Amino acid sequence: MNGLKLFLWREHQRDYSPGVCFALAHDEAEARELIRQHPDNYQEPEGPPEVHEAPMGFSRYGGS
Repeated sequence: MNGLKLFLWREHQRDYSPGVCFALAHDEAEARELIRQHPDNYQEPEGPPEVHEAPMGFSRYGGS
């Protein structure tokens, strides 16, 4: 997969309820920059991300 990893922050932009942010990148610095550039983002990801290098899946429900 060209050295790409999935960087995942499970609780992001916590206003009413937390969101999630993720990036497919080569390293954490690149992942954070990709998230900063996204037009819906207004907050720096907090703390260290989960880093996944093998197939994985997850689901997060939304709402109030």
